[in-house]
Amino acid sequence: MANRKQKRIEIDGVTHWVSGQTEKEIIASIIRLARETNNTVVKKSTKPKVRFRDYADSWFLLYKQRKVKFREAQNHQIILKKHLYPFFGKMDLAKVGTEDIQLFYNQKVDKGYAGSTIHKMETILKQIFRSAIEDNLIEKNPAISTRLSYSKREERREPLSMEKAIALFNALGNIPRVQDRLLIAFPIFAGTRRGETLGLRWEHIDWINRFLCIRQSIYYENGKPNVGRPKTKAGIRDIPLDNLLASILIPIKKDMGYIIGDGVNPMTECAYRRSWERIKSHINLNGKTAHHLRHTYITFAESSGIDLKTLQAIAGHADASTTLNRYAHQRKDILKGAGETLNKVFSQIGESVAENVANAK
Repeated sequence: MANRKQKRIEIDGVTHWVSGQTEKEIIASIIRLARETNNTVVKKSTKPKVRFRDYADSWFLLYKQRKVKFREAQNHQIILKKHLYPFFGKMDLAKVGTEDIQLFYNQKVDKGYAGSTIHKMETILKQIFRSAIEDNLIEKNPAISTRLSYSKREERREPLSMEKAIALFNALGNIPRVQDRLLIAFPIFAGTRRGETLGLRWEHIDWINRFLCIRQSIYYENGKPNVGRPKTKAGIRDIPLDNLLASILIPIKKDMGYIIGDGVNPMTECAYRRSWERIKSHINLNGKTAHHLRHTYITFAESSGIDLKTLQAIAGHADASTTLNRYAHQRKDILKGAGETLNKVFSQIGESVAENVANAK
């Protein structure tokens, strides 16, 4: 018989031990115990005291972990452990109020977190409390209130200027290890995301038609690489193989295996971090990350006049509005330039029309 697992929880100030052979059995026991405790305190017209963390752990394992993609589940865990548990973890679930949540938002805004990041935390909070209502542990969702607010202002990820991009291109040769060089080359010459870069295999290069074929992505769990699908369905795509990128790849060309890694296995998270530390010791990235380099590639592609649908396909965005919204500031520059050109044309037409009218008189 398999060993039974145990977990300690606290309800109404009383410590309880629940057990089960699997996490699912333990979670079911926690929820059942909370409901049973709730039934015994009806006369007091109070809810059982369940810690936020105990309930959130159970909610995540039972309702979320298996229903979302691996990467999304991983992001949920990060938000829970890094943000929600330090603030709400030891609090009585039923005593968390709207004012507590506003204080939490204020704290995150003060620390400089982007509105989109806080929104993800807000979404998880709402889901946890909504589930607690269904389990009859609370009566009202404190995360839903017209009083709650936080800064929606987003800091734009500025791409490298053309001057700095050229300087970076010229500095690539200063990076001694080819694989380190490729961690820069793939996002800035092909616009790949980190996971897509690490998931590239030699079989994914169409040398005849000059395409990089994005077919998989690498996600990390406890530092170990896992192979999965790209971020969205649109992430499965073919990207034109740039000549500069090809010039780095051709000297080390192989028939199969991971391009970045030991060939058989993709690069580990620890190795990835060490690579970036080496890169920064050899060249000046101007504080930019791999995602900024991807942003630079797509921005240059947009500025070159590539139409929106093609740009969407190259970027791997599921929705064209994502492409348009993220690179709208560049499009405004193009539109401004077009407006100046039209003004010149119409001015010339206006002068001609005015001259013709004058002659007619």
